[in-house]
Amino acid sequence: MQRVFWTYYTPESIVRGRHAHHHTEQILIAAAGRLIVTTELADGDIQIFRLDDPSVGLYVPPCAWHTIQFSHSAVQLVLASQHFSAADYIRDYDAFRQQWLPQTSTS
Repeated sequence: MQRVFWTYYTPESIVRGRHAHHHTEQILIAAAGRLIVTTELADGDIQIFRLDDPSVGLYVPPCAWHTIQFSHSAVQLVLASQHFSAADYIRDYDAFRQQWLPQTSTS
């Protein structure tokens, strides 16, 4: 673990995350309230997780697109394997899909 941060005071109508990482692994924890986390893995597998117990964390591997919705007054704690680096982020969903998801052949 190289970085620890928390996110709070996020309105319920706002979706956070909306990115993937090239190298960083994360564990997301709902320290308070509820988080709804949607992940899309490089193989196209999409899963939805409800985090509402501070004793449970969700592992988000590298190359996993993820979005997070917060309940009112939720606090998210994140344990990250890397220090912050803007170059590690994939913030464009189409770029994520082109880079990580299997491409279909048209030949």
